[in-house]
Amino acid sequence: MAISGFLEVLRQCSVDPDCPGAEERLKKALNVLRCSPSAVVQDSALRGTRVHKAFVDFASTGQLAQGSDLLGYLSSLQHFIDEFKPEIIDVEQRVYSPSLRVAGTYDLYAKIDGQLVVIDWKTSKRIYDSHHLQAAAYEGMRRELGQHEATAMIVRLNPEGGVPEFVQTKATWDDFKACYALWQARKRIEAKEEAAA
Repeated sequence: MAISGFLEVLRQCSVDPDCPGAEERLKKALNVLRCSPSAVVQDSALRGTRVHKAFVDFASTGQLAQGSDLLGYLSSLQHFIDEFKPEIIDVEQRVYSPSLRVAGTYDLYAKIDGQLVVIDWKTSKRIYDSHHLQAAAYEGMRRELGQHEATAMIVRLNPEGGVPEFVQTKATWDDFKACYALWQARKRIEAKEEAAA
C-alpha cells in the first residue's frame, strides 16, 4: 500500500523535481511509506485478536458468533470445528519458561482423535517460519512446566472461508532456544555499538 501510494505521487509529479508542489507531495508520500506498514500490522493484529475472541466465546458458549468483516475466517474456523471436533481442554493458556524467562499464550489445548494438541490460530496470508518456532516454543514451555506432551499445530484460517490450513510444527524447542540465543546476542551487540557511538 505504501509503495503504491509513493509510486502514484511520483507519477503525478512525472518524477520531475521541478514540478509544482513536488517537494510537499514527496514528503507526504514518504510519510505514507513510513506509516502504512505499521497500520497494516495493527489491522492484522486486531483482526487476529477478534478471531481469537470468537473462538474463546465458542469454547464457553458452544456458539460461534458471526461478524461481517470476519465472515470468511469464522466460516473457516467453523469448518475446522465441524471437521476435527476438538474436545476443548483449555483456551488462551499462558505458559512460560523458567530457564529462558520468556512467556506466551497458546490458543487451544484440545484432544483430536484421541491425540493431545496445542493449536495456534493464524489469520495471516500463509504460515511463516516464525509460526513454527512460536508453536514449538509453546509446547517446549508446557513440557518445561511438567505438563503432558502434546503435538504443536498451526491452523491458518482461510479469509475466503472453507478448509483451513492445518500443519504440525516443523520446529522444535531446541530450534526456538537457538533462535532466542541468537536474538539475545544481537541485542548485546547492538547495545555495545550504541554505547560506543
